[in-house]
Amino acid sequence: MRPHLLRNDYFEHFVAYLITGSLLAIGYLRPMQLLSSGVLLAICAGSLEFVQLWIPGRTASAGEFATSTIGAWIGLMAIVVVRRAHERKIVVSYK
Repeated sequence: MRPHLLRNDYFEHFVAYLITGSLLAIGYLRPMQLLSSGVLLAICAGSLEFVQLWIPGRTASAGEFATSTIGAWIGLMAIVVVRRAHERKIVVSYK
């Protein structure tokens, strides 16, 4: 009986992992840290879906796993793109 904020379970998974991925990308700047953050978020999403097999009344869903993983990677990549655009803007010279 948890509250549903966004009406769609897939959208809730996507937004939760998008925010988590974005926050991790803000905190961890190096490429290897970003890669491991993405892999760990995917493993976490898979583990949470897998554990639901043993919870009465819950079902595991490959779609929710995929949605969560995609949300995490988009969140990571969005921050990387914004950071690179910001760095390019600063480097431009006005000769």
